[in-house]
Amino acid sequence: VDLFSRLDHLVSYPHGSLEQTTSKAFSQLYLNYFIQQDEKDKATVKYNIESAITALKSYQRPDNSMTNWVGGTYSDPWTEIYALHFLVEAQKQGYNVPRYFIDGLKKYQSNKAKQWRANPDFMQGETIQAYRLFVLALADAAETGAMNRFKGQEMVYPLSKVLTAAAFAQTGKTTIARNLMPVIDENEIMSDYYSSLGSTTRDLAIMTYTQMLCDADEREVKENIDNICGIINSSRWLDTQSTAFALFVLGKYA
Repeated sequence: VDLFSRLDHLVSYPHGSLEQTTSKAFSQLYLNYFIQQDEKDKATVKYNIESAITALKSYQRPDNSMTNWVGGTYSDPWTEIYALHFLVEAQKQGYNVPRYFIDGLKKYQSNKAKQWRANPDFMQGETIQAYRLFVLALADAAETGAMNRFKGQEMVYPLSKVLTAAAFAQTGKTTIARNLMPVIDENEIMSDYYSSLGSTTRDLAIMTYTQMLCDADEREVKENIDNICGIINSSRWLDTQSTAFALFVLGKYA
C-alpha cells in the first residue's frame, strides 16, 4: 500500500478544526502494525499523537461538549464522537489521555445516548446515535439500555445497522451483532454523508472493521481490504476522515 502520500496530505493539512486535528492523529495510531519504522519515525508519530491529545483539550467546553473550532460555539455531534473515538483508541494504545478529560467526554455522550429519541425530521440522527453507542461500548461505558432500545427500532441507513452491530460485538454479543449486519447492494449509499462527514470509502472502512469484530467470512473481509488498498493506491481525492478510517482499518487488519 502506498500510504505515505496519504499520510503526508493528512499531517500537513493546513487547517485545525476538530475533525481535521482528530484525523491527522487517528491515521497514525496503527502505523506500527503494518509498516517498519525506525526510532526517529516512531518518535515523530508518538509526538504527533501526543500533540493531538493535548490540542483536543482546547476544544472541550465546560459541559463536556466539543466545538468545531477552538473558541467557537458550534458543535457537530458526529465529530464530537469521532474525537472521543480517537482518544479511546489512543488510550488503549497506552497513550496518556487525562482521565478528567476523557471521563467528561464519555459522561456527556452517555447522557446524549440515554436521552436520544428518533426524530422523523432528522432521520440522519440515527447514524450519529449508532456511532455514539459503539464508541461508548469501545470505551467500556456501554449504555446497554439505549443499545437495546435502539436495535429494536427500524433503521433507515445501513451504516446505522453496521455501527449498532459494532456496539454489540464490542460487548461480546456477537450473535446479535451478526443478525444486525445488513446486506449491502453494490453502489448502495450507506449513510447521509452531509451529517456525518462521510463517503463511500469511510463507510466501507467502518463496515469492514465491523465484519472483523463479528468474525465474518475472511474472504469477504479480505475483498473489502483489497478494495480499500486500491482506493489508497489510486489518485482519487479523499477527505481527511475517509483517509483516517481507511488507514485505521488497514492497521486493525494487519
